[in-house]
Amino acid sequence: LEPGIKTYNALILACSRDGDLAAAEGLLQQMKVAGIRPSEYTFGTLISMYVHASQPKQALKTFAAMVRSGVEPNPVHFTSLIDLYSRGGSGEGLAKADKIYSMMRQRGIPPNEVTLSCLIDACARVDDVDRAFRYYQEACEAGLAPSDASHNQLIRICTTADRVDDALALVKHMVKRHGQIQEPALDSLVRALSHKHVEKAVRVFRLLQALKLEGTNLTLRHLVHACAKGGYPDEAHGFYRDLKARGSSAGPRAGSSLLRALCRAGRAHQALDVWAELRREQCWPAPRAVLDVIAACAKGNMLPQALGILEEFRAEPAWAELLEPGLEEPVGNLFDALINRFCFAGQTAPALQLYDAYLSLSWDSDRRRAAEGQAPHGGLARPALKLSMATLAFLESCCARDEAHAHRAFDVRGEMRRYTERKRQAAADMPRKISHHFDEEEAWLG
Repeated sequence: LEPGIKTYNALILACSRDGDLAAAEGLLQQMKVAGIRPSEYTFGTLISMYVHASQPKQALKTFAAMVRSGVEPNPVHFTSLIDLYSRGGSGEGLAKADKIYSMMRQRGIPPNEVTLSCLIDACARVDDVDRAFRYYQEACEAGLAPSDASHNQLIRICTTADRVDDALALVKHMVKRHGQIQEPALDSLVRALSHKHVEKAVRVFRLLQALKLEGTNLTLRHLVHACAKGGYPDEAHGFYRDLKARGSSAGPRAGSSLLRALCRAGRAHQALDVWAELRREQCWPAPRAVLDVIAACAKGNMLPQALGILEEFRAEPAWAELLEPGLEEPVGNLFDALINRFCFAGQTAPALQLYDAYLSLSWDSDRRRAAEGQAPHGGLARPALKLSMATLAFLESCCARDEAHAHRAFDVRGEMRRYTERKRQAAADMPRKISHHFDEEEAWLG
């Protein structure tokens, strides 16, 4: 018995599954010799085989041979070629996929769901949102009712390209038609919205929860950070509690933002609770967040807690970050406030403990500036990190009245003299402006 078209098709399919391209091509030649005309299934199997082998030239060559033989291409043939070129992630690949799609439309062949998915995926790889919507519109006009999967693809590409309004419109459309929105699509939309549209991000996340979807821990961290930065401490703290309920950590970025938001809102006790949880997780917040927590404790008359956090901070490598540009003034103001509060409370010992911490940091600042060439004349430039003279005077008087620490009054006076000398030296270094009247007088006398 001579093998027929079904036998050859089955053998070519088996070779395709095994990735044996040479054997499949040999069977095609045997068909031609035997005078058996390949069917659309034969060509479809071969095109699919070349697509999986990432051989676009052979795939196109087979497609062209199919057309020449009089076999009419179907949506599967076109979709296979579109899929092949959509994987490249380049504008050139998208252009070739678009050309094949145009050939498909010219022949009056409507796209199917897989075709639309491949086209949108090709657009997503090069962030071409407008073209993706064009394909979507043309598919709808051709009679295709795009599935939820296609809508979710569009939501993701809009989110990636920061087209959040378009993404929100698609979400509303799917909600109205009771479509099944995929969690990754909504999740990515929430994260995109959180950068600029905090309230919308919260609403979309509530929609996600209403759909019995959880959202990822990464999205919750984005919401904690965004709500804290946007002035919504209640929402930020709520999302933080959701993270904790899942057994997950907020991380240094979201944790720092939450601490600063709680401190700005005057919620020192909540800030302390969050601080304790972050430290148990071995998570160290940003220096500005630590300073805010210390300041909030001091303002709330929780002086022992403020001092404890400061001492804990001194043991961390991040302590050196307080010398970074832009932090000298807030750090100096913080030491001013803390020392004054302890002095008012009659607690000279902790006030001196803070003073010693300030001295260590101040001398480190001076050494850094000298190494960078910012302290001329033997390092007598005015210090970048300094206490106010009023604070030093107050501390000196407290030491003088306290017999146990009276000897430290000399140290504080020495620091005051250092300030005075540096201020005098800085004034002497300033170039003096010579009055123009001298030049006029010399010209008149001359």
